[in-house]
Amino acid sequence: MATGRNRKRLESIEQALTPRELLDCSIEERAKFASRAEYAAWLAEDLNRAPISTMLQQITSSGADGSPPARKNLLSELQRKQIKELMFLSHLLRILDRQVHDVLAREESHLAAIALSRLAANQSVTFGLAMLQVGEPLALVVHPGDEDLAAAVALTAETTDEFCRRGSTFGGPEIGTSMKFIQANLCTLLISVRATMAAIERLSARFFHGLKIAFKSDADALDTLGQRAAGLVSDHNKLVGLLEAIPFQLGVLDGVDRIDQERIEQAVQEEASNLARDLVALAHAETLFLFEEQESDAERALGLLRPMLKLEIEACA
Repeated sequence: MATGRNRKRLESIEQALTPRELLDCSIEERAKFASRAEYAAWLAEDLNRAPISTMLQQITSSGADGSPPARKNLLSELQRKQIKELMFLSHLLRILDRQVHDVLAREESHLAAIALSRLAANQSVTFGLAMLQVGEPLALVVHPGDEDLAAAVALTAETTDEFCRRGSTFGGPEIGTSMKFIQANLCTLLISVRATMAAIERLSARFFHGLKIAFKSDADALDTLGQRAAGLVSDHNKLVGLLEAIPFQLGVLDGVDRIDQERIEQAVQEEASNLARDLVALAHAETLFLFEEQESDAERALGLLRPMLKLEIEACA
């Protein structure tokens, strides 16, 4: 009995809200859940909780029975506009969720590969420095008749020479190649993660009244990923400083540079703008295809999608 009364009370409150207010309430409700899986499970328990059905029902129930034809047409057009706006915002949320999920899945494995490369680079540098430190005094050691000692001295000299000449030890990867791989991939990862976070903020401010539109688990994962990447950037820059003090031959460290945080931030802002624009265009296109009542709607949708398709084709070429 109490549950029924509570349900009726909730329905009366919902009916007093505009469709847009209902959407904002549903976003605030969504933000209470740690993950999309928990939110989906909660919705599955009672399909009446699904916000889209409530909002569509409210829009379509504002009929014009008994009204003059002109008023009916006006209300019908208003309803169509409200439904379009609602569907656009719903599509945008869904597309954003998918984008965040894809970024996390891709960049977490990406970060693991970078961390492994950094570990290998650190070990190579540590071993090379050890050879440099012991090589010169060891070369002064007199070893008449001691073949083992002579072999150790020769190996140390050979290893030291290889390290200074190629930046590698025992035929391993060259330090310059490893550092350039780390450098390029760290920049890409950091820009991707930070741009996604910035795009979420921009979309929230522009379309959702500043509400939290990412699930807490996703927002936390993005933040953690960004912090870990920033830590690797700091480690990379310190290692570059150390390498600059090692007497490598000319060309070994060509292309190996410190990562410039200011340039990263500029790239983040540019990428965030592009990402937000593309997500909005995709949501608009999906909405227009859904309401394909006129040929112009389909053409507008294709017009929004063509720039993104062109970029994807160019990237694959």
